[in-house]
Amino acid sequence: MVDTVRVLRSGPRTTVQDRGRRGFQHIGFGVAGASDERCARLANHLVGNGPDAAVLESTIQGPRLRFTGPAQVSVVGCDPAITVNGVATDGNCTLTLAPGDVVDVPRTGGARAYIGIRGGVSVPLALNSRSTDVVAGFGGHHGRPIQHGDEFDIAPADPIRRRGIREPWRPLRRTSIEVRFVMGPEAELFTDREHEAFVTSSYVVHQDSNSLGLRLDGPEVASPPQILSEGQPAGSVQIPPGGQPIVLLPARQTLGGYAKIAVVVRPDLAMLAQALPGDVVTFTRMDFEDATALTRQWLGELTSATAVTDTLEAG
Repeated sequence: MVDTVRVLRSGPRTTVQDRGRRGFQHIGFGVAGASDERCARLANHLVGNGPDAAVLESTIQGPRLRFTGPAQVSVVGCDPAITVNGVATDGNCTLTLAPGDVVDVPRTGGARAYIGIRGGVSVPLALNSRSTDVVAGFGGHHGRPIQHGDEFDIAPADPIRRRGIREPWRPLRRTSIEVRFVMGPEAELFTDREHEAFVTSSYVVHQDSNSLGLRLDGPEVASPPQILSEGQPAGSVQIPPGGQPIVLLPARQTLGGYAKIAVVVRPDLAMLAQALPGDVVTFTRMDFEDATALTRQWLGELTSATAVTDTLEAG
């Protein structure tokens, strides 16, 4: 018999995500995937999953879930609020549940929290990924955020996998975020004055931000004429006609026609995924070579910290 999870409350936006749908942007399918790959990796690590297992990504408020069988669950974010059967418990750790237990995430702490379930969320693969593309309406759980009354299966756990021994890092909430970037594909279309304004200004996260992009309010950066639509890497900083920057998150659209003054380095994009309206963002330029070395180091540390060992579990 397959164990299942029943949704007693969905939260405003909880979706199934994994590491994303890669290799299909040239035919119009976005990557999607977890907005904060660090927290998603940690959520899987804490329950003994590999990094490709599907998790639940919640925004602002998480779901209330009832588990039909025994389960191991993690809720990872910037100090999320969690209860198990109405009793408050800590986040960023492994929760061992009995059949019928109810996990509630009334507050995510930062913008997003990730719920890992041992074995992973079992939904069909769509173009090699279980991620939900809400804009296109496919993948994940019926191509949409989960809703009250939904029920989904838990995938069987690999019996030889267990959590690594290393103590994982704990995500920290930041209200002031210094973001490092490299020059964007259209950087030469902006004047020296606009570049100076971009790196010396402070921007405030706008309430209309979402999983596609983080909208910022602050001093205007004069936008050059629109360019021909082209591919958009995650972390691109678009400057639309209004002059207010938009940082593209992993669920971004595949094409866009606004000039990109900068591209945020991958380690800092995960921090931006936790930003809330009112948080302050500043930008600092890096050379491409330094940014490449930084990203390689960050990926190595992330892989090491969330490694899953192939050791038989006791019992």
